[in-house]
Amino acid sequence: MRRGVLIIIFLTVLLYLNGCQTKPEVKLLYATSNQEDNYLSGTISYLDNYQDYLKSSYDLNIKEDFFTNNILYFLRAYLPFLNSNDYQVSEYYQEENSLYIICKSSFTEKQEDALTLFVFGISKELYQKVDQVIAQDEKGLVFKTEEVTISFDYGYSSSPDSDEIVVKKGTILTKPFAPFREGYLFLGWYQNEEEYDFKRAIKEDLYLVGRWLKSESGDVELLYSSSFSLQKKQITTFIFDYESYLETNYELGLEEDFFNDYLLYSYYFINNNLGTNIYRLHSYAIINNDLIIQCSTNRKIIVLPAFGPYLMVFKIKKVFYESIDNILIKGSYFDYYLK
Repeated sequence: MRRGVLIIIFLTVLLYLNGCQTKPEVKLLYATSNQEDNYLSGTISYLDNYQDYLKSSYDLNIKEDFFTNNILYFLRAYLPFLNSNDYQVSEYYQEENSLYIICKSSFTEKQEDALTLFVFGISKELYQKVDQVIAQDEKGLVFKTEEVTISFDYGYSSSPDSDEIVVKKGTILTKPFAPFREGYLFLGWYQNEEEYDFKRAIKEDLYLVGRWLKSESGDVELLYSSSFSLQKKQITTFIFDYESYLETNYELGLEEDFFNDYLLYSYYFINNNLGTNIYRLHSYAIINNDLIIQCSTNRKIIVLPAFGPYLMVFKIKKVFYESIDNILIKGSYFDYYLK
């Protein structure tokens, strides 16, 4: 009898200890400030099933059975730059309808602030009991992301109203497509007297102003703009004489005397639409001995949504060409530098 009681007590203690060793209800699975990590630009707050996780861009080595009892919770904050092991969950607790997660850092010296992503694993049972999740460090600094406003002023009196976008502090903004103004070449977005570097993280409100240069005329013309088959044409970047023109098998209807005054410049790229005259010459100018040609999209053209090579052939006056060192083609979907 006594032996049976001891066995029962032993089993009870064993079960208790086993219960104490269950996995924590909150765990930090991923953390980074690496601006090369495209996870930072995401907007997902949480994922509670494996199917949605597979559809997302996240690759966190999560197995399907994880979502049986847990969810992924995403939190972005503007904090000192960190690597995945710089923070760990030291404790967590529920207070009223809020879940507080205290993270302990291993920083030994001050780091530069950056946009940071945290991914927590939280048990579904705990997550369903709260209305919000608040993470902070051991000193009480709450992990939150402030918002900043970027204003784009087109920079001329008859321009459209300025555009404004709101992003998270620390975001690296994708460089916007160049706007178009009749008779002018767009030079870039400027902050004060310097062209803004879109590779920098945004730490405060920005006011950017567009700069323009009046387009030249008469020396550059777009002769051909169309999707094409590489098998049917030999692409030659520069054609200076009639014999070279005939070798390309271009069908532009040019005569031999054309090359007394002009040369042909060919530019091709892989486009996401197929069709003819999708792009047209908008403006051009010489800046620091570089010929910059800006092309705009012809939105009246019916296109076939499919990837394929696209060719543009420009005629350029030889006298004009002698004054330039490089050619830069700019447009809504491409930038290309060649000569």
